[in-house]
Amino acid sequence: MKNYDLQVSVKYFAESNLGDDSEPDQFCLRMRAGIFGSYLDAAPEEEAFSLPLGSVNFTLVRMGNALEANFPMREVFDLSQEMTDIAAALFDSSYEEMKPTVTKTFPYADFSGDLLVIESLDLEAFARGQRLGLSVIYRIIQDWESGCSLTVIQPHPERMGNTGDEIPGGVGDEFGFSEGSSGDSKDDLDRYFSDLGFKRIPESRFLGLPSSMARPPIFELALPGGLEITEEALQSFRTENQE
Repeated sequence: MKNYDLQVSVKYFAESNLGDDSEPDQFCLRMRAGIFGSYLDAAPEEEAFSLPLGSVNFTLVRMGNALEANFPMREVFDLSQEMTDIAAALFDSSYEEMKPTVTKTFPYADFSGDLLVIESLDLEAFARGQRLGLSVIYRIIQDWESGCSLTVIQPHPERMGNTGDEIPGGVGDEFGFSEGSSGDSKDDLDRYFSDLGFKRIPESRFLGLPSSMARPPIFELALPGGLEITEEALQSFRTENQE
C-alpha cells in the first residue's frame, strides 16, 4: 500500500479589535495557526492534494505596549481564567515584577517583555505519532517570539487536542510519544517539551521557555518537516469528511 510524504505548512489568522488602548484586549493579539499537509510530488497518473492536519490557538500578550500605555497589568490578565492563572504563576501580587522563583528558573525573563501563550493544539488522528505537534510549536515560536520574554504552555490533554482514548498512548500520540507511552504524567510531558527547552514554572501547571535561550536547529532535534500518511489513512479521512 502506498505511503504519501506531505509537505507541512502553517497558515496564520490573527484577530485584533479596533479602538483605543482603554480596553485590556487591545494588548492581546489572538491568533490561530492552521496546519496543512500538501502532496506535491505526484506522479503523472496521480493528483496533487492538500489536507487540513489540525490547528493551534495562541495569544501574544503585548506587555511592553501595556506598560507604555500605563495600563493596569492586572486587567490585561483578567480576560480569562487561564490568563489569570498564568499571571499568578509568573508575577508577584503587585503585578509589577516577576516572582523570585521565576527569575531563578528563568534568569533572563523580563517583566516588560511580551508573552507568547500557546493555548491549544489539535491534530487529526492520522497526523499523530510523528512528533508533528512539537515541530509545529517550534515553528510558531520561531515566527512569533521576537520581543517576547517567555513562551508559556499548559500541556494538558483537554487543552492539547482530541484525547483519542482509542489511540494507544492517549494524549502522548498527539505530541509524538511512541505508541504505548502513557503521555499522561507531568514528568512525561515535562520531559517531552524539554526537547525545545521548556521548564516547569515553579509551583504551577505551566511550562515556560525563555526567548533568550538558544535552541538547536530543527534537524538536530529530529523534528519532522513533513508528515508520512498511508493510503488507508488518507482514504479513511476523505470518507469521514464526505459524510
